[in-house]
Amino acid sequence: MKVYAKNENIRKYIWHPTGKLRFNDAGEATWPDDQFTRRRLRDGDITLEAGGGEPTDPTQPTPPPTEPPPTEPTTPPTEPPPSQPTS
Repeated sequence: MKVYAKNENIRKYIWHPTGKLRFNDAGEATWPDDQFTRRRLRDGDITLEAGGGEPTDPTQPTPPPTEPPPTEPTTPPTEPPPSQPTS
């Protein structure tokens, strides 16, 4: 899974112990989905989004997508009634 370092210190000093997988200069790395990676995600040291987005906890279920608010049916513009001649 592609992960991103939260900051420069994490990029420099944290690496995955399996094969010493380090972050590149852009702060990204490909790590296996294992206990070490999930722990770093929970701690907030790494994210699954570039730019240091909110940490993602893989143990939490993904929330359902939000439904757009219902729209009111549109009615076509009405023409005024024809005028009645007065006597």
